[in-house]
Amino acid sequence: MLTANHVNMKSLLATPMVAVLFLTAISTATAQSVDIDLAFDKSKQTRIVSEYLHEGDVVVPKASDSTKTQPLPMRVQAQMDFFQRYTGNGSENQAIRYYREAKSSIKVDDGTTAAALENGNRHIVTRVVSGSARPIQVASLGDALQQSELDLLRNPGDPLTVPALFNRDNVSKGDQWDAPKDALASFLAVDHVLKSDVKLVLKSIENGQAKIYFSGKVRANVDDVKTDIEMSGLVATNLNDGSFSSVRLAIREQRKQGQLAPGFYGRTKIETRLASVKPVKQLSTPVIKRLTAGKKVQQRLKWVSEVGRFEVLYDPSWRLIASEKEAAILRFLSEGESMAQCSIVRLASRPADNPLTLEKFKKEVATIVEADKAARLQSAEQLKSRSGLNILEIQVSGEVEDVPLNWMYFHVSNNQGRCVTFVFTHEQELASEVRPAARKLVGNLTFLLQKKAKQKSQARRSTESSRQVR
Repeated sequence: MLTANHVNMKSLLATPMVAVLFLTAISTATAQSVDIDLAFDKSKQTRIVSEYLHEGDVVVPKASDSTKTQPLPMRVQAQMDFFQRYTGNGSENQAIRYYREAKSSIKVDDGTTAAALENGNRHIVTRVVSGSARPIQVASLGDALQQSELDLLRNPGDPLTVPALFNRDNVSKGDQWDAPKDALASFLAVDHVLKSDVKLVLKSIENGQAKIYFSGKVRANVDDVKTDIEMSGLVATNLNDGSFSSVRLAIREQRKQGQLAPGFYGRTKIETRLASVKPVKQLSTPVIKRLTAGKKVQQRLKWVSEVGRFEVLYDPSWRLIASEKEAAILRFLSEGESMAQCSIVRLASRPADNPLTLEKFKKEVATIVEADKAARLQSAEQLKSRSGLNILEIQVSGEVEDVPLNWMYFHVSNNQGRCVTFVFTHEQELASEVRPAARKLVGNLTFLLQKKAKQKSQARRSTESSRQVR
């Protein structure tokens, strides 16, 4: 026999709407609610291993007609293996990393190149600055990074960007929420997220482990162009200690060609595994103190001409866009906008006792610009760099297609007669911002020691020439 309570319950559930409300209430009452609070523990070190596959078509200007573009098949494979010591605080998301391995193989069309971290750049400081034009910032505790090394280290899915994207309080299995735009920009290593429908879903909770899935579409800014991204992936977390053991990310991207980088149409797959490990000597406090003693850790890049045996240091406001054995092209950026272009070329050495004079340099520049009737020589100066290099600077104004432009010509030489030229082009109204940056770049030129084999060869030719004179 049914009791009165049984009869009342049965009659209530006979009404469909009441039944739905009742079952929802039971489900809510029994659902496990958790706080996702991912973070790196300062008292522990983490080993992180990542594998990257980047393949599709890269869009570049045609060799025969730079006004048109052509797609070239590209495939990039990269591996990272490093130890990490978290050093951030409430306002600074930062870690020091020691890289055991960081390398990539890059195939574009029929050509293959490779990139790897130099031995002097194994210790890297990585910082995530939300809302910045470049949210992922990296700096070496050793030498300055080359552009290829920077590109190797700055990738989507960096573990430091995970907590800000996935952390959320009071969520239950099946709950979903929107990805915060700033955190998503850092996670995808883009400048700004313009539009996003990316959702995160707490898929499972079991034995203190949780899996969070994410997927959606993003429109973002990268450098000076827009990119469209479809993304999906998974993060496996430990709710007990706030750690996470793996990150999987798949991206399909359509990025237009810009002034600073080629376009790209293709896909990227990233798989990262993390594990707590015993502290390694390379990240010990004494080692870190020795590497940072008396040094301001900042982002520094360099372009090296191995053939010309010189290098130029620059900060990330300059972007290397083309490089050959003895020449390079950089562009100067301000808030993502291209402000100026710089060409660097090695010149033939002059006799040490016959350096180029300012008057002769003025005549050379006049010859270069004489075809332009609007060109006017504005100023000419002779300077010395902090390292003692001789610098000749000439400024010229003119017009191209009714746009007022300035050109700055620099001739830089050392006491042995080795020479390099810098030519800057920018709009006249930007002169007050570009000129100090240009002078700083020129002043950061360093002539490297010539290789011994080359020095011996030059000495031998000099001796043979001396004998012939006798």
